[in-house]
Amino acid sequence: MHAKWLQRCTKTLHKTSRSTPIPHQGGPTSHHCIDDTLGVETGDKEALSHIPGQAAAMLESFGFTINWPKSQLRLTKKIIFLGLELDSTAMTIAIPKDKACQIKDDIRRLIDGRRNTIRSVCSVVGKLVATGPANRFARLYTNRCLTEITEALAACNDNYRSIMHLSPAAIRDLKDQSALLVGCKAPIFEPDPDLEIKTDASEDGWGVFAPFRNDTYRKFGGRWGPAQADTHINTLP
Repeated sequence: MHAKWLQRCTKTLHKTSRSTPIPHQGGPTSHHCIDDTLGVETGDKEALSHIPGQAAAMLESFGFTINWPKSQLRLTKKIIFLGLELDSTAMTIAIPKDKACQIKDDIRRLIDGRRNTIRSVCSVVGKLVATGPANRFARLYTNRCLTEITEALAACNDNYRSIMHLSPAAIRDLKDQSALLVGCKAPIFEPDPDLEIKTDASEDGWGVFAPFRNDTYRKFGGRWGPAQADTHINTLP
């Protein structure tokens, strides 16, 4: 309830700031996520230097308490936002080196641990999934772990303090992902794809649709077999 209320207030704030913009060259682009806000603008640095201070004053006028030690009011071409590094010159989003090293240590401790709880596995996997915007293959290397987490929870009545053991294949996925974390980055804007494929699945079956193809592979799908019929949707391939 608190998160929904805060999100509505933030949306109202951004609507108001758009209707009464801070005077400068053109209109700013802002992104907000619950209690984090990022502003992006192009133009002369000196001409735009007043905007962060005025934006902060506007937030305070709406009753928001600003965490000044964590705030960045100096105009910059690189910034850490939501734990990832945005670079407006190279137009990339990357995992900061210290964050990558920390996750690598977490993975190592998880693999070396003999009695890992489901909660501890979820913690590491969650950190990997959160790198997704900068890590194109985050879901690829965590999908098997997510499946095994779901199966482990089903076996112990959703008790996150229960012990679980990752399969050799899941451990191999984590090791492969660990080796790629340092220096991992992705473009902010992806180029136009050669082929667009839309997928969907339900508890009954799965389907694939390629809208720009005109051959037998334009659309296809099927129903889950007996082995998958009673499986949780999160564990289906």
